[in-house]
Amino acid sequence: NDNDNNDIAECDKVPMPEYGVCLIDTVIGTVTVGQFSDDKQRTRLRTMLSRYLPTEIIFERNCFSEETYGAIQLIVPQSAKEFLGPTEMPTTSIALNMIENGNYYSEGKLPTILQAVIAGHESDSKSVSLALNAIGGAIWQLKRSLIDHEILSMGTVYGYIPPDDHSETVVSTAITSSQSSTSSDSSSKITEQKHMTLDAVSLANLEILCNNFDRSEKGSLWAFINRCKTPSGTRLLKEWLCNPLYYSKDILKRKSAVEELLTDCSENSKECRDAMQSIPDLERLLSRVHSNSIKKKATSHPEGRAIMYEMPIYNKRKIVDFADILSGFEKVLKVMKKFPIDLEIKSSLLRRAVKPVDENNPKNGGNFPLNKLTKLLTHFRSIFDEKQAKKDGNIKPNKGVDEFYDESKDLVATLKNDFDSYLMEQKKNTGISNLCYFGTNKDRYQLEVPIKDTNKVPSSWSSKSQKKTHRRYWTNEIEKKLALLVKAEKELEAAQEDVMRKVFEKFDNNRSVWRDSLACIALTDALIS
Repeated sequence: NDNDNNDIAECDKVPMPEYGVCLIDTVIGTVTVGQFSDDKQRTRLRTMLSRYLPTEIIFERNCFSEETYGAIQLIVPQSAKEFLGPTEMPTTSIALNMIENGNYYSEGKLPTILQAVIAGHESDSKSVSLALNAIGGAIWQLKRSLIDHEILSMGTVYGYIPPDDHSETVVSTAITSSQSSTSSDSSSKITEQKHMTLDAVSLANLEILCNNFDRSEKGSLWAFINRCKTPSGTRLLKEWLCNPLYYSKDILKRKSAVEELLTDCSENSKECRDAMQSIPDLERLLSRVHSNSIKKKATSHPEGRAIMYEMPIYNKRKIVDFADILSGFEKVLKVMKKFPIDLEIKSSLLRRAVKPVDENNPKNGGNFPLNKLTKLLTHFRSIFDEKQAKKDGNIKPNKGVDEFYDESKDLVATLKNDFDSYLMEQKKNTGISNLCYFGTNKDRYQLEVPIKDTNKVPSSWSSKSQKKTHRRYWTNEIEKKLALLVKAEKELEAAQEDVMRKVFEKFDNNRSVWRDSLACIALTDALIS
């Protein structure tokens, strides 16, 4: 969303071009929001586009200039572009309503950045009006794609500040108060200039991310320096490359970590690097598990209402993703164990990456949640049979994991035992020794009697079907029992369907542990690279 003084007829007159942006990464579920003024060359806009390289861009129609569109075409010519009209692009009030009444966040859990945007609108609507419009447009597009709830409910909302902007704006203040412990957090700020400013021109002329010949990575600084083995480490290293350190103390801190990896910890570093190669994209898998854990998606989303004739196949994919994420974090544990707990590490940055959290002595410990991660992985490995789940496409939890499932399963077993007891009782009463049940589904539990014994059948039994050698009957008791069994089996099926979502939800509720672990593996990978 852009206000530009070259088009005064359509947009408010401002001294310089001003932009509101909302960037969505649908792969890992992050949202980045910002509003900033720019110069006539659109330096900040081009810098942002160079770093994020969006694949799809949504504009507000008639509210941007030819210069703005030209800058976008120059940096990301291949991106898909869509224009929203006045009736489609949400106004500020509609955007606020989308955020506050969209049920994306539980009460009191609104991300700090969005809280700051709402507070900024209440105090000075102009300071965040374009950002709010951009958020509304992004939500509108996500809703149209039916993925708004699964993306926004992750709550990973960051603020975007141009790298050369050190002013105290609404969003930058919010970032200062909500800084994440994750090293790869792109919203880091800003009370002082901690990084050099590399604008779009610098990134291009210095061939930082791509060359100037065919715009590929070949021959660029990024291609030369990137030796990361994990996707999360790759993202962090690219962030470092685009934001070079500014102060010598920070440079020396990183240098000492690299030096220690090359000397005292060289063997550990080599073993760690080899072990990292098989770690999947855990950030992406975390986003999938979160999506599969959402109760609203299971009930009100079209996917939840649809009749999937190949449901076991879809469920198997979900289970495979869940198994992959568990094995992925088990590999993270193995990687971190390449640095023994008793290994002395001098570098504070490296210690933060590979040392486990020490609650008794935080200064000597690191950020890796070893104990919590180990306990969680042990728990999730013990609650169901993974081989059976992959085969059947259903998670059948062990006893004690889900109370409703256990009760439903016990009820079905009790009712089936009642049928067995009833059969024994009828054999005794009628004297038909080879009496047995016949049938499937809703025609189950027909009493099958050999033709030669039909004279022993009580008059209260009603004939159901017959063939040359046998005749089959139902009784009032069987009909009543079968009705109860069918109802109990439906309840068990419902519990079975929801138990997988509950397992995913429980996993997702521990997201802070998974993310802290990923932050440590990313930092280690980037330093080794």
